[in-house]
Amino acid sequence: MVGMLLTGVFATKTVNPAGNDGWFYGNPSFFFTQLKGLVIVVSYSFTVSFVIFKIMNFIVPIRVSEEEEEIGLDASQHDEEYVQGTLLVQPGDMISELIIKQ
Repeated sequence: MVGMLLTGVFATKTVNPAGNDGWFYGNPSFFFTQLKGLVIVVSYSFTVSFVIFKIMNFIVPIRVSEEEEEIGLDASQHDEEYVQGTLLVQPGDMISELIIKQ
């Protein structure tokens, strides 16, 4: 975003003879063209991203339930439990310890 706006400020025909001069070189209308483009791109990106997020959230809820938050995401999502620096893993019917070094 900053680069897009500063292009409108510092653009010069010395670098690109087919382009426009920026505000710094006496053409403030090019800055406002860049600003308008920035507003359009940001609005479009936000709107489309929001719609995609809502569609995804409708199909598969993105946020976990409050109950899962209470018991912890390690336990609810990965079936893992932590006890004072020890990871208890239950593959099948066995519980094995994995000591976590901190």
